[in-house]
Amino acid sequence: MSLRNGLLVVWLVVLAGLTAVRVGVWRDEASLWTDAVAQNPTKPRPLVNLGRAYELRGALELARIAYKEAVGASFDLRRAPYVRRYVRAAAETNLAHLLMKSGGEGDLVAAYAMLQGVVRDYDSFPYSHFNLGAIHQAHGRCLDAVREVQRARAMDPTLAMEGPCFVVTR
Repeated sequence: MSLRNGLLVVWLVVLAGLTAVRVGVWRDEASLWTDAVAQNPTKPRPLVNLGRAYELRGALELARIAYKEAVGASFDLRRAPYVRRYVRAAAETNLAHLLMKSGGEGDLVAAYAMLQGVVRDYDSFPYSHFNLGAIHQAHGRCLDAVREVQRARAMDPTLAMEGPCFVVTR
């Protein structure tokens, strides 16, 4: 074996080892986004995605922390304004959703206030309207609930809500 072939084999072994290390990052969403945050700690979008991965896993306190960090990172003026608004809207909407899941009346009031702020600052985020619709429905305000869900569906037709305000009559 020539020196050139030997170096090629060593290089391929090194690359295979590095690939094996990186494959572990892809084992689940949380590990992927944890790695993305570690590599880009000031970027808000990986923090939002990490929060969502934690939320889906049921680690709600970790999700809350990630969303709050994303809100803080979204104020970085080096980012384009639309990116800052969008990511902040996503983080605050997800934070409000966590409050809604806890189910207490005070949490619904806090979630409502947070979502109102999101809608005021970034009206074109469908999930904010959708969650507002859910809060209105929980309080029996069906006209407001239907209005908010219709606004959400205009932006994302896949969204659908069930409940007393959305009963279909035949």
